[in-house]
Amino acid sequence: MGRTRVGWALLVGLAGGCSETAQGAGGSTSSATAGGSGADTTTDGTSTTSTTAGGSNATGPGPGDEACDGSSGEFELTGATSGGGSAEDTNAGMGGDIPVGLTVFAVRQDDVDAGTLVEIEDLVVTAPIVPTDFGSLVFLQAPEGGEYSAITAAIATTIDDLPMGTRVRVVGRVARLGELTQIVVDGADEDIFAEGTATLPDPFVVELVDLGDPAAVLDPYDSALIQVLTPQVLDDDVCAGEFAITAQLRVDDLFLGDLAPTPATGNQYSAIVGPLRTTGDGYEIAPRNLDDLVQ
Repeated sequence: MGRTRVGWALLVGLAGGCSETAQGAGGSTSSATAGGSGADTTTDGTSTTSTTAGGSNATGPGPGDEACDGSSGEFELTGATSGGGSAEDTNAGMGGDIPVGLTVFAVRQDDVDAGTLVEIEDLVVTAPIVPTDFGSLVFLQAPEGGEYSAITAAIATTIDDLPMGTRVRVVGRVARLGELTQIVVDGADEDIFAEGTATLPDPFVVELVDLGDPAAVLDPYDSALIQVLTPQVLDDDVCAGEFAITAQLRVDDLFLGDLAPTPATGNQYSAIVGPLRTTGDGYEIAPRNLDDLVQ
């Protein structure tokens, strides 16, 4: 069983994914910093020491210009803002809290207030762990898939022992950014536990014809695995490491880094698979490996 103990922070940022530093679900530098100097992580009884975000030199897997994508803002816990605030101001992160057991579907559909300590079971890691300035970003999804089945967890420590297909239980705070939701794992009462393996959910299949109104189609699938069929490169120069397949949907290099292809405008794939990310510029799909770019 894997366990991560971390400190407490107010919020974590979200912005576009084209950045020299890997970040929260959208790729900009997080304004949150981890409290504490280190965290003990155990997997199947073996203890290892992980490094908190404040002490790491982790950089993002992809090249690019930080100003390339527009910011979507910052996830917030119980009304905290980047201008100040504390645990005492917000009542978030205080000791003695008992987590509320909920499904990811309930959390994603706004059935609980920001700042609530929740416990979500039976999630599966669907992508490689992303190092961020905050610590680590983990893409999680219920194995059955479907609308509102996925969420990202911002973990305030550097972790590298949660491979794709790991079944996890997460305890953390609900954070909101408009219609987007994230779990922040950054406190004495908050952990992520590896509890075996699980089958990855089938990607939600997106037909290009459905993307005339992408918000109506994609919003319920934020952070979930999607598959876009027969996409064609609309613009090969939208951002370093990225290319557009529609006006509102880009392919991001979050996981591929220097391995990301640079297809010319007009090139076509049979399919592209990856987690969906919502940014200030619209949406991005992030292939996890080259096999997710089906020729």
